[in-house]
Amino acid sequence: MQTSVPDSKKIVYTHNSAKHTSESSIVSQYVRKSYTKIKRDEALKRKAALKKEQELNNTKSIELMKPHKKKRRVKISIASVMAKDKNISTLFEGIDIEGSSSEKNESKSTNVNSKDDENYTIEGQLEVKKSPKRVKKSQKSKKNSASLREKSLWIKAKKEPLKIALQRVGAKIGDSIYIRIFKKSSELEVWIRPKKSERYKLLKIYTICKYSGGLGPKQRQGDKKSPEGFYSVYYSALNPNSNFHLSFNLGFPNQYDKFHGYSGSYLMVHGKCASIGCYAMGDKNIEDIYKLVEQALLNGQLSVNVHIFPFRMGKTTLAHYRKSKWYSFWKSLKKGYDIFNSSHKVPNVDVINGKYEVSVNR
Repeated sequence: MQTSVPDSKKIVYTHNSAKHTSESSIVSQYVRKSYTKIKRDEALKRKAALKKEQELNNTKSIELMKPHKKKRRVKISIASVMAKDKNISTLFEGIDIEGSSSEKNESKSTNVNSKDDENYTIEGQLEVKKSPKRVKKSQKSKKNSASLREKSLWIKAKKEPLKIALQRVGAKIGDSIYIRIFKKSSELEVWIRPKKSERYKLLKIYTICKYSGGLGPKQRQGDKKSPEGFYSVYYSALNPNSNFHLSFNLGFPNQYDKFHGYSGSYLMVHGKCASIGCYAMGDKNIEDIYKLVEQALLNGQLSVNVHIFPFRMGKTTLAHYRKSKWYSFWKSLKKGYDIFNSSHKVPNVDVINGKYEVSVNR
């Protein structure tokens, strides 16, 4: 028996079906859009992957075009290398080591400093780069400490009173002395040799109040130039009654000066602060210097060597004056400067054929 469906029910049914169809169409559109988006993303990824492959192929082709370096097989003792360089991983970077795992394990367990060396065959490209020579830290520290000691010694020699300076070097007035004069820096150094020592020690550095004529040797009477060279002061050269407080004669002209026809007289180291060819030290400084020279000569020293340089004669400083007309003369003075600096012994000086011949004092 069939039942009749009311019209109102039918209308509702048809209405729901239409709604269902519209919803399904919206879903299908959404799925289609998302699908196309996924496909587009996949296509972009494929393009990027292809581009990367092309770049890799290009780089490989460039590498193939480069000249091929031949491999060579080398036997190296790992233990000996590790003894020299603990950071062995950087040394063997990019190199294949042939050897069984048991051998490698044994090499790890063995002591690096052991005498039994493990031999491995190494295959790879060995490129040795020349590294700049490095001074060891110990050598650098030694140089730095030596320079600091020298600086502190110079400061002490400049500032300390004579009495304290004598105590510092373990010497006394009457011990043998040696004098160096440097024109450019206006300094007069007094070195002293204690009785029990064979070498001279820096006692005092005095500031020269005034000298005249600039750098270079004195050549003639009246040029008002202070001399340069190797001179000796004897007891007869001392003048306690000088018009310039105290003085001693340098002994100009010496044999070298006479050979070259240089003339002049009464060139002194004296007090006051006026100079027409002498080295004026000021009254206070000359009192110390005169006392040291006088007592050394009275105590048995035959003569006091006074070596006069234009400047401190290092290689670079001398090279700066290579165009000077006195360059060859200054080079002959440098020998005496270097010998004393290295040995702290006063060098022997002779004049042969008008040239200074300087030698080490044994």
